[in-house]
Amino acid sequence: MNSFSFFLAFSISLLLFFPVFGSALQCKLGRATYLEEVTSPGPCPNASDEYCIAVTCRKADKGVIYTLWGCMQVNDKASCDNEAKEMTEGITKKTGVSCDCQFGEKGKEMGNQQFILPPIAPIVENVTDINALKNRLECKIGVYRENGLGQIHIGFCGADAKYCFAASCKIASGVIDTWGCQPSNDYCSKVGKLCHFCKLGKKDEKHSNMDFMIPTFLKKNATRVTKGIVSSTVLAPLPEGTTTTTTTTVSTTPTTTTVSTTTTSTASKKISTPSANLVSDISDEMSETTVDENVSIRANIPTVSIAFGTV
Repeated sequence: MNSFSFFLAFSISLLLFFPVFGSALQCKLGRATYLEEVTSPGPCPNASDEYCIAVTCRKADKGVIYTLWGCMQVNDKASCDNEAKEMTEGITKKTGVSCDCQFGEKGKEMGNQQFILPPIAPIVENVTDINALKNRLECKIGVYRENGLGQIHIGFCGADAKYCFAASCKIASGVIDTWGCQPSNDYCSKVGKLCHFCKLGKKDEKHSNMDFMIPTFLKKNATRVTKGIVSSTVLAPLPEGTTTTTTTTVSTTPTTTTVSTTTTSTASKKISTPSANLVSDISDEMSETTVDENVSIRANIPTVSIAFGTV
């Protein structure tokens, strides 16, 4: 097993931070998903490792699974991509995975710290029947963790959705705030053991979850917060040593929320909705952890056909 295999196996099992000696090269080690990041500077496992690397793996219908940071002995992208693909498919028990390795400069300390988890890319759906969208529920949709990983925006729900919701749920690694769509009004009762806050909007009322909850981390870090959709979001942590000032604005007033809709005369329209990678296959791993009477972590992930993909 080469250095990449060693790193990948240990990163998935979260044993990254046991000390490994014998190499002077220090790299960023760890992994990140859109729900959490576990990384730390550390020594490479082999004295012959000369490159700090980052590898991002995706599944075609789910988006980004994770980004990993580690070390390799040689700059062999083809082998790295292939091995990461095989390892990830073996771990997730899924097919159709692709991986992309990025290499820092040879021998450069922390040469992979500039590589970050890719921003959330929207799914662009071709909708041929514009009138059909008039019957779709629109809700505030997204996920935020306390550390700021995540994204929120207004999106179309699946055809069966009847309620907008918001929930704040505590798991082992922290608080997850979620917004989305549900087909029935029993969602909050299902997640009651996990979530200290859960609320449904009125049936078939669009945008009804807009003002239910402000992301937990925004209460601590934003320079200005008002209820509603924030216009700027943090998708991934900045490299160490980087400082930033965030000014948060909203598109709502105290009584109304304005959402601009542009109607075209063409036969088709492209609708941008949040990417399914927010609930990618890495959620399978998370769902194995239970809190309070074996209620699965998966329970706090919304079931949304267009916005997230049915889970």
